[in-house]
Amino acid sequence: MSDSDDAIGYFITKYCCFACCISPEVVLKRRKRAKAKAIRDAAKREEEERNSKTTTITEITTTTISKKKKSKKDILFDTAFRRQASLFDLDEAGCVSPETTEQLQLGNVTEEDVAPSLHQYLVGQQPISGIIVKKANNKKMSISEAMIRGIIMTGTGLALIEAQAGCGNIIDPHTGNMMTVDEAIKKGLAEKKYEDALQRAEKAVTGYPDPVTGKILSLYEAMNKKFVVESHGIRLLEAQIATGGLIDPRANHRVSIQVAYRRGLFDERMNAILEDPSDDTKGFFDPNTKKNHTYLELMSKSKVDPVTGVRCLEITRDDIDLKRVTMEITEIITTTTTKRKRRQDIRFKTAFRRKASLVDLFEAGLVTEEQMIGLEAGTIQEENVASQLQQYLFGGEEPIAGIIMEKTGEKLSINDAVRKTIIKRGTGIELLEAQAATGNIIDPKNASKLSVDEAAKSGLIDALHVDTLHRAERAVYGYKLPGTNTILSLFEAMKKGLVVESRGVRLLEAQIATGGLIDPRAAHRVPIAVAYERGLFDERMNQILEDPSDDTKGFFDPNTQENLSYLDLMERCITEEDTGLRFLVLKEKKSKRRSKKEESVKKEVTRERTKKDSSRKTVTTEERSEVDGKTSRKTKTVEKITVTHEMAKKTEPVTRDDITFKTGYRREAKLGDLVKTGVVSEEIATQLEHGTIKHSDVYDKIRRNLVGDEPIGGILVESTSEKLSINEAAKRGFLTRGTALQFLEAQAATGNIIDPKSGERLGVMDSYSSGLIDRLHIDPLERAERAVLGYKEKGSGNVLSLFECMRKGLVTETRGIRLLEAQIATGGLIDPRLNHRLPISVAYKQGIFDERMNEILEDPSDDTKGFFDPNSMKNSSYLDLVQKCIQDPKTGIKLLEVKGTGGQQTEGTGKTKNRKDIKFNTGFLRTASAIDLLEAGIITEETIIALERGLISEENVAASISMYLHGEQPIAGLILEATGEKLSILEAVQQGIIKRGTGLELLEAQAATGTIIDPRSGDRMSVTDAFGKGLVDNTQRDALERAQRAVTGYRDPITRHTLSLFEAMRKGYVTESRGIRLLEAQIATGGLIDPNAAHRVPISVAFRRGIFDKKMNDILEDPSDDTKGFFDPNTNANLTYLELMSRCQTEPDSGMVFLVLKDKRSSKRSKSSSSSRKKRRTTQRTRKVIIVDPATGKELSVREAHKKGLIDSETAKQLMAQEGEWEETEGSSSKSKKVPPSEQAPIVDSQTGASITIDDAVDKSLVDKGTAAKFKLGEISVDELTSRLALLSHGINGPIGGIIDLKKGECITIAEAERRRLVDGTTSQRLLEAQAATGGIVNPANAARMTINEAISAGVIDKRAGQRIEKAEMAFRGFQDRRTKEICSLGEAMKKGLCYYDAGLRLLEYQYVTGGVVDPNNGSRISVDEAIERKWIDQRTSDRLTDLRRYARSIVDLKTNLLLTYPEALEQATLDSHTGLRVMEALPRIDRNARLAGGLTIRAGSMQSSLTSSLASSRAESPIGSPKRRGSFDDDTSPLTSPRK
Repeated sequence: MSDSDDAIGYFITKYCCFACCISPEVVLKRRKRAKAKAIRDAAKREEEERNSKTTTITEITTTTISKKKKSKKDILFDTAFRRQASLFDLDEAGCVSPETTEQLQLGNVTEEDVAPSLHQYLVGQQPISGIIVKKANNKKMSISEAMIRGIIMTGTGLALIEAQAGCGNIIDPHTGNMMTVDEAIKKGLAEKKYEDALQRAEKAVTGYPDPVTGKILSLYEAMNKKFVVESHGIRLLEAQIATGGLIDPRANHRVSIQVAYRRGLFDERMNAILEDPSDDTKGFFDPNTKKNHTYLELMSKSKVDPVTGVRCLEITRDDIDLKRVTMEITEIITTTTTKRKRRQDIRFKTAFRRKASLVDLFEAGLVTEEQMIGLEAGTIQEENVASQLQQYLFGGEEPIAGIIMEKTGEKLSINDAVRKTIIKRGTGIELLEAQAATGNIIDPKNASKLSVDEAAKSGLIDALHVDTLHRAERAVYGYKLPGTNTILSLFEAMKKGLVVESRGVRLLEAQIATGGLIDPRAAHRVPIAVAYERGLFDERMNQILEDPSDDTKGFFDPNTQENLSYLDLMERCITEEDTGLRFLVLKEKKSKRRSKKEESVKKEVTRERTKKDSSRKTVTTEERSEVDGKTSRKTKTVEKITVTHEMAKKTEPVTRDDITFKTGYRREAKLGDLVKTGVVSEEIATQLEHGTIKHSDVYDKIRRNLVGDEPIGGILVESTSEKLSINEAAKRGFLTRGTALQFLEAQAATGNIIDPKSGERLGVMDSYSSGLIDRLHIDPLERAERAVLGYKEKGSGNVLSLFECMRKGLVTETRGIRLLEAQIATGGLIDPRLNHRLPISVAYKQGIFDERMNEILEDPSDDTKGFFDPNSMKNSSYLDLVQKCIQDPKTGIKLLEVKGTGGQQTEGTGKTKNRKDIKFNTGFLRTASAIDLLEAGIITEETIIALERGLISEENVAASISMYLHGEQPIAGLILEATGEKLSILEAVQQGIIKRGTGLELLEAQAATGTIIDPRSGDRMSVTDAFGKGLVDNTQRDALERAQRAVTGYRDPITRHTLSLFEAMRKGYVTESRGIRLLEAQIATGGLIDPNAAHRVPISVAFRRGIFDKKMNDILEDPSDDTKGFFDPNTNANLTYLELMSRCQTEPDSGMVFLVLKDKRSSKRSKSSSSSRKKRRTTQRTRKVIIVDPATGKELSVREAHKKGLIDSETAKQLMAQEGEWEETEGSSSKSKKVPPSEQAPIVDSQTGASITIDDAVDKSLVDKGTAAKFKLGEISVDELTSRLALLSHGINGPIGGIIDLKKGECITIAEAERRRLVDGTTSQRLLEAQAATGGIVNPANAARMTINEAISAGVIDKRAGQRIEKAEMAFRGFQDRRTKEICSLGEAMKKGLCYYDAGLRLLEYQYVTGGVVDPNNGSRISVDEAIERKWIDQRTSDRLTDLRRYARSIVDLKTNLLLTYPEALEQATLDSHTGLRVMEALPRIDRNARLAGGLTIRAGSMQSSLTSSLASSRAESPIGSPKRRGSFDDDTSPLTSPRK
């Protein structure tokens, strides 16, 4: 209460009588006034006091502000790590209070004043720096000294010294002086041999430089990047924490755990490890208790010297050798080295220019403990042990060292053989890689063994092979993990994706074949079992290496043109007796007739060998060896070859064809050819023959015709001056894929694929092996390469030029013009027969192109502008682009300069991105991180660095890896062929157009590949959103959400981990049948999806990540297996998803894939007839039929030809059946044409020509009773029955036994015909099935029948074909009932389920039309009536066999390309005059056609793409009786027969 209130109260109290006279309102007003006055007075007093304080502060501030504040970064403190820490970093870490920071900046206090309070952060506590031996009167010594005296073990001591280095210093325990590792080694506080280990530990303080980014990494960051082994890193981290805190190498001071966690110096997992003393942090050994401890526990057991402050560990054990403690160090070292050797110091020389330690050999089980003790004591000599270890130190067998020419006896190195084009470059590289991977490159002439670098210097290998061979050589020395000193073995490098598996398998196989796998860390070979234990490979690789039929066949035999394992190839070599080197003898390719000259040379050689010429050592040695019988056959071969070569040299004169010039595309041009084309004049040729002019001088003059000018070899990025190969430029977004492919095709069509960085020029396959192009480029580039090497004409084997192929339609005109234009722009058209370039005028005269093409090529405004300029974004001719190029002065390669468009940025324009933040949108409504894509090998480290620096954009990279981020479109919906209406899958189900099950399968495939698609708008959405938009209904929703988990992942209810689809299948969360269907859909649309990484991965990565395995791969690769989980509503066939997609059409605008639903035609159904209710469906093979109008030459479809009146309705009907577009009801084909004949209707017996009745035909077993009954009812006409009798009345007919190649006039096996591409895969299998099911495989050379195994041995069929027709052979020899062990006939096997019905029915058809059903007990034939009586078949099967109209049209007519049934093929077959076999005549596919009356020409061909054709072929190759869930694997019955000629 205020004073005024007291006064008023007093007044009222004292003068109450007066107050009573005053009204209460007056009193209240007076009180309020008095109170307000008191408040104003109080406020005035407070303001005066505040003004007084402000004046004082202002005076102080005015005085202080005259002093300038220091920057926090300029205030530095000395640390114990010989580096300085700034106040800025200390303040940011919370080590300094704000008040202290302010005072330091103002200069009120100095760094020296503050430093003691920061001792924990700037210095920390002392680590364990020495040892005190209690038993030796508390003698103090350094840790290194204690190790030498044997007081502590080496491992224990090294861990303690590393802890010192990892905390900043090596400390002298006597003086307390701190020093670096280098200084400590000089002063003897650490031994020199531990220098590397201690310097690595010291980096825990100074930081680890990142080899990629150049940034300084902390210890924990280096552990994360695998630069430091985790166990080693944990030990150093624990030592730092125990001595005061983790050291930040960028800030140069210690930080608290919380700050370290905030700065990302370690994460939650490592924090938990470091805080848990029971974990693996116990990395230090207590020599007293013999137990592991944490560093903190060991420090607590140590003593601190009060004088020096040094912390020493006291040794209290009683087993200390006092004599050794008191001895001088030098005396100990001298005694140790003179008396005994340490096992660690005993080493053996190897063939790999390195030494293998005794300890490593002991650990591998190659040396016993007794041998080790003997070697240490000196009682066993190292030489004796080394001789026992020869196989493991030097190798048991020599690799293939070189080539010997059988004809000349000349010894060649592998590289010389490649240079002379004796063997292909790829074959040569494989053999050289095998040498490098087994330790040495071998000079076969002097038997010297060299490293890759030494071989390159001596000219034994070309410079362009050095990088490839260096990579192979690492299989011996190890692959260094980037940024670390970790050495990986070959297999470990394969697992980490550093080595491609196919190459790795080849190198592993070479090592095993020559003595055993090489352990690069131990520098010696090891047995397979030891390699397995050491993790040098795993069980899967062991199976691959042990299985000679697997991918280990990575070596090529140039003699037999077959792939072999390295061991097989070595066995085909000869071994030179003197040197022990192994040589591959290259045999002369035999010609059919020897020339007279060759015969004379041979005779001369024979005469020379009979002479005992003492001057010829090789011959006399040879003869003496023959007498003694000691010389091997292989050695004789070498010496015979030598003699032959020398004699041939004496007798053969030099001709113009012997003088050759190397071209720029691995071929040689003959002088004679160069003279013919006018490139070399007659005068110069004569001078060359007489030797009056140098070969090199002529070469220089005609170099442009031999090599040509440089094509566009690469890209030069304008903004960075970076050189890129064409493929790299496409991946980096500087070129579109189409433009890049055009440039690569131009390179291939002018001779070589070019590496612009090294200047290397390679063939297509070699460039793929070198990583210069991708796998998807191989096919188009090999086709382009044939513009140089020539196109082989099918049938004749003639070599065609590019223009001739264009004329024959083998190369499309647009592509051909582009390749021709590239050749002309770089020096002239290449003649593949003459192997050199020709000027346009000469090429015109030679007739290798015509006047029309000449006009096109000379007119630059025409269609020759087939190349795209990435700078002007316009079409350009190749010549214009070449002229815009810049020539690299070092390599001479022409580089097209490209501006930095397409998202490129100049360095420094934006902030560097963190790779963890780089994400890509995928087609699965999720994002994929760049780190995951790098780990999967989809993008490279260089790409990530470019993304971080902003050199390329995410959009460019995303475009190049679209297949992994999005994949291909699944089937989005259906299109009705009749109306063109688009339907969603749900709409098609609701309208009854497709079955509900079929619709659900298609929707599940969409969900399992990422999204449900709206076929009208193209929108992609989740299952939930699709349900909201009415694209799926409530009955489908649950099933589709389960299918969608194939993308998002399945949550394991036990571990809570996210599982992939395959992992969920293995754990039983997804049924195998459904899982296979979803996996197959993912693979068909681009690859398996890893739900944890949210992108697709290659199959090899899926293997590595465990989201796929070999068993599932085999299931999915076999199209005859349960992968056929999708139903084609057009053909009623079960298909794989890839096959179903191949039958769809893609909308060009949206890219969506639609299944076209065909308009099914049928005759009117009869309501009364039950048989007419069922429509006969067909899944027959189809052909695209084209009819050529003879008047105009125009190609017409069957419908168009029928509409124009060129063909009648019956012919049109038959041809449309070939296209699979005609369907008939059962009742319409025959019953509508009933013509009941009399019972005695005349039928012609084809054997006698006489007329017989139907009953006579039955009595003679010419017709079965069922067929006779149908004939009497009028269901079979007289003509049809007569035709059938003509086929069946000759008793037992042989099957089709061979193929006649009409072009060559040869009768060949079916397998050979398939190799010559005269027969497709399906036809080949059907013909072989028919042979096997009717008595055996036929050898057309002698008409002999043989078993499958005999046929494989004789080379009539290959092993793969034999596996496919095993069930067919059982149709003849019988099926064994597993329960009763009885032999069953084919019909019985079908009833018992031993053979699938549809496959068995086809085999029965073959038997029926070739003489009757086979009795497997005696091989005889019986009629279908008898088969019914024996209950082998039923009446239904009999009716099916006897109705030849229902046989499948699965055989391609090899003269017309139309489809035939097997009976029709038999009818059209001819009899071979020599063997009496039925054989099919075959023309090359390009020459096949059929002619109708009126000059009409019919051409037929496959309706499917090459991909679908290959799938169809693989379907045909599936084994008979492969399991299917619906129907047979090949239900290709047909309602109509194919047209006959």
